[in-house]
Amino acid sequence: MATLAGEILECLNKILNALYELRYLNYVFNRKKFIVGTSVPISETESFFRELIDPGDLKIGAKFIETLAGDPDKMIRLYDGVIYAEVDWQKKTMFTQNLMLPMLQRSTIASPFFTRMKGLVKYVLESDRVEVSFSDSRSCTLKVIFLNQLISSLGRKTAEEFSPSFMMGKTKGTEFEIQWDQKSFLPTSLQTMISESKTLETVSNLSIGKLVPDVDFKSFLPEGFITPEASRDLRPYDLIGTRGPALSMTTTGGNKISLEDLKGKVTLLQFTSLVCGPCRLSVNYLKKLRKSFSQEDLSMISLERFEIPEKAIDDYIKEQVINYLYCLTFEQAFDAYKVNILPTFFILDQEKVIRTRITGYEINQTDQKITDCIKRELKSNQ
Repeated sequence: MATLAGEILECLNKILNALYELRYLNYVFNRKKFIVGTSVPISETESFFRELIDPGDLKIGAKFIETLAGDPDKMIRLYDGVIYAEVDWQKKTMFTQNLMLPMLQRSTIASPFFTRMKGLVKYVLESDRVEVSFSDSRSCTLKVIFLNQLISSLGRKTAEEFSPSFMMGKTKGTEFEIQWDQKSFLPTSLQTMISESKTLETVSNLSIGKLVPDVDFKSFLPEGFITPEASRDLRPYDLIGTRGPALSMTTTGGNKISLEDLKGKVTLLQFTSLVCGPCRLSVNYLKKLRKSFSQEDLSMISLERFEIPEKAIDDYIKEQVINYLYCLTFEQAFDAYKVNILPTFFILDQEKVIRTRITGYEINQTDQKITDCIKRELKSNQ
């Protein structure tokens, strides 16, 4: 355990004790994501939570119902202690998963805010590699720094994650700012900074119940929505050797472009996002790749996954001096190419047939794979 100043240690223990007393909460939850150094959020979501904390639940740590902020009866996500459900109201699809299955050793589903905060504060108190200080601007704010560590606070337990970018010294660490209510000592916001990304999570309109009510979780499941099997096709390798699905995209400058407009002998498609750390890590390599091959030999395009303000994307392109095409969100493209991991790279030959699919990004290893695949396709076209 790190040696913490007496006043800081007292605050952390008071926050943790207040969190341990919680059982049932209702609140509005807001999440904004930024690129560090910018003031315009690249994404913002707001929802309404019913959080039923269950210390005996070893998967999520709490049952919960997350609904649309403007319609508390329209469920977005739900967990009843066994089944996790996720709804897309625009597509009228619903994904469900039994989290109690023996083969599911670890859940990747984010726990609700107060359950996560309990795990984070406990982790800070137990860590021997953490720096904690009061923020200069607000007395009820603590700054928590984990140098050279990638810390994930998405689950009921905070944990250190492995990341090639951290191992290679590309990032400085993970930084949190915890703000709490002066009277109740309950957290009201959490800011997380990792590499170039910043996430700000806040809660408001908090209502606390001492008794856990009987909640009919099934009543929140919409009827007539597409089943998990129909809504999620997880067989992306079926695309290898087939002609790439047609694409009609819009660049940040407002120009329309289709797959057929990409005239290179080889085409590299990157499915990416500004909010994805490994995606941003790949930019330096992609810029070098663009300079290594002529426009006649290689076409390159990145497709943004999320609805991010165009100004934020333009600012990022200028800041990074991106020299290849970057297109705005086009969700149908991600569905057509069966993309469920960011980043995902596709290499297409001159006839726009998909020859290679690469998921994720690691410096050097992924670079070499992509370069070798492009050279191989160019050689076959000679």
